[in-house]
Amino acid sequence: MIKVLKLITGEEIIADVEELGNGLTLRNPARLAIHGQGAILVPWLMLTQETNFEILKSHVLFEGDADAELVNGYNQQFGNGLVIAGNEGLIVP
Repeated sequence: MIKVLKLITGEEIIADVEELGNGLTLRNPARLAIHGQGAILVPWLMLTQETNFEILKSHVLFEGDADAELVNGYNQQFGNGLVIAGNEGLIVP
């Protein structure tokens, strides 16, 4: 499921998240960054070829479902490309 996470480092990321015991698997995580009047998605840990990461649940301060606009932007850039009809999105490529 696509979730927004606030990590103990202060980073806000969006990823396809799967719970595994005391940890989480993050698929195609992206950092949320403010740019002008909107937000952009920047690959998390850009200097690696990996697309899946495992972190401990204790490293997450907050977890929530992403809104439809954010999911659309994420799916266009990193996910399956599916867009929910009726949403223009605020994500700037």
